[in-house]
Amino acid sequence: MEQQENIKKEISHYIALLLQALEQKKNNLFTPMDAVEVDIPCDFSECEKSILALWKDNIEYNKNIKMLQLNAKTTLLNHFVARKYKELNIEKLEDEYRVARNLFSEIDYKIKNEDRNIQSLEENRAKLLLETQNEERAVQEINKLLQNLGNQGFTLFLKNSENDNGMYGIKDYSGKERDIETLSTGEKNIVGFLWFLLSLNDLRNSNNREQIIALDDPINSNDANSQFLILAEIKNLMSKCSNNNQQIFLLTHNNYFFNQIRMKNDDKHAYFKFEKDVKTSILEIHSAYALGNAYAELWEELAFTYKNNRVNLMWNAMRRIIDVFGNFLTLELSPKSLVEKCKDGPDKTIYLALLEGMNVNSHSKYYGSMIDLSEFKRERLINDFRQVFKLINMEGHYKCYWKKAMEVEE
Repeated sequence: MEQQENIKKEISHYIALLLQALEQKKNNLFTPMDAVEVDIPCDFSECEKSILALWKDNIEYNKNIKMLQLNAKTTLLNHFVARKYKELNIEKLEDEYRVARNLFSEIDYKIKNEDRNIQSLEENRAKLLLETQNEERAVQEINKLLQNLGNQGFTLFLKNSENDNGMYGIKDYSGKERDIETLSTGEKNIVGFLWFLLSLNDLRNSNNREQIIALDDPINSNDANSQFLILAEIKNLMSKCSNNNQQIFLLTHNNYFFNQIRMKNDDKHAYFKFEKDVKTSILEIHSAYALGNAYAELWEELAFTYKNNRVNLMWNAMRRIIDVFGNFLTLELSPKSLVEKCKDGPDKTIYLALLEGMNVNSHSKYYGSMIDLSEFKRERLINDFRQVFKLINMEGHYKCYWKKAMEVEE
């Protein structure tokens, strides 16, 4: 701006001198006058260059204004920080900071450790709740199965006291707690078997490790209904084991159980017979009849004694057949009630002896050993035997086995 004012003054002075010279010439038109001696002032080109340079600088400055503002702010902040740094005892503050940081680390470690403890307690609590739920569910399932068997004498319940955690008790039909020792061996067996099966479900759900299940003579000391339930549950268990990573071993000396539970030989099922004499031997069973059918053999023995007219031996074979058959049959009527349906006659004694042998709860199972058979003929005895099966609506069973037995060649 100063440069512009100077140029303006020079030009104004130059113009004023020219106007003065022209005025003198006007007044003296015919008088010669000396030439005007004056320096010609510079033009505005230099000023224009300066303005153009200033304009360009302004454009560049505007382009960098944000960065310049940030740099100015940072510089100003550093200035105040530096001034405050001089006023404060920084070394003391750094020591206090280190102490606070260490304290924070200790507290943070304790918090994380407590969080882990809380998580562990919550997991244990959830596990205990699940176990309680599983135990309660097991009690309900067992009671349901027992009721389906017709059991009305007792029910299971889960004890809730701290000292009895996870323990079961039994109640009678009136809801009064009973001593476990009042249960029969068969009742204990069926309850233990059902609890074992239900506990397998919890094991399968808790881990995926391979499992081995062993059952030793599971149908021993049980009535017919319980045995049928056990057979059904074991077949179901075997089917499940075929489809997952479990193995099951069944041990039995009961031919009926073997024949009922047996599946076809394949890469998932195998059957072995243990024989013990001087040395124990193990034989793999490939044929469905390799063990033989002990029940059918008893009928063959009866047919053999019949053909050879050995009445006393016939009676023994008949009683053994009834004994085996009765293990898998529950009579709806007592032996005496069935006998009352017969006509009067001495054969009632035969019927009663055989029917009591069929009743697994009878305490007179071998009453028939005292019967005098000296006057009996083989035809009468075998007819009485047939009548026993007819009394219990199993005459078809008798005809089937007797026909096959009589066809066996000696």
